[in-house]
Amino acid sequence: MAEKEAAKSVDYLSSPTYYNLRPKKRNPFKNNIAMVKRMFIFLIIVIAYSCESKRDTVLSRITNQQYEELMNMDINPFDQTQEGWRQFNEDPELQILLLSDYIEKNNSTKQSLKWHLGQVHGINNDHENAIKYFAQCFVDLKNNTPARRAWNYYVAGSIAFMENNEALLDTYVDSLQNNDETMNIEVLKRLKKNFGKPYKDAYSQ
Repeated sequence: MAEKEAAKSVDYLSSPTYYNLRPKKRNPFKNNIAMVKRMFIFLIIVIAYSCESKRDTVLSRITNQQYEELMNMDINPFDQTQEGWRQFNEDPELQILLLSDYIEKNNSTKQSLKWHLGQVHGINNDHENAIKYFAQCFVDLKNNTPARRAWNYYVAGSIAFMENNEALLDTYVDSLQNNDETMNIEVLKRLKKNFGKPYKDAYSQ
């Protein structure tokens, strides 16, 4: 009889039902991972809301009609005249938004738009994004003409200024001076002369 009771006890303890009823050990790492995931999602939502809120604030400086007219302009008047993004020279944040939106909405690959977007980021003291867009403006040197080399020296020198690399900037100033085409040499000379100043001041002084 005692043996039968013991057998029942063993069967009971080894049954899946009993196993599933036993309190399970908690994994503290699992809870931490879940919390980190929730915090990450919350952070993404906050950042997205903040960016959208900032965008709305910047866009409120012009009317919806102005915005639509600018987005629908032909590229040359938008990029090269005071009728486009240049009319807002005192508001680099708005210029950045307009250039970025124009590129996106018109699927534009125009180099000058990216270059000017980089410049405005520089004027807004955002060197990281200035470098990002400047770096997209190098031209292919398979057709290695003096004008194309001059442009690349200018781009590289501008990036060197943004990276606070005076020695490299000097190198590209010299390279451009010794090139057959010295396009934009005066700009690089100003960046060299005013090295360490904000891009806006160094570019114009």
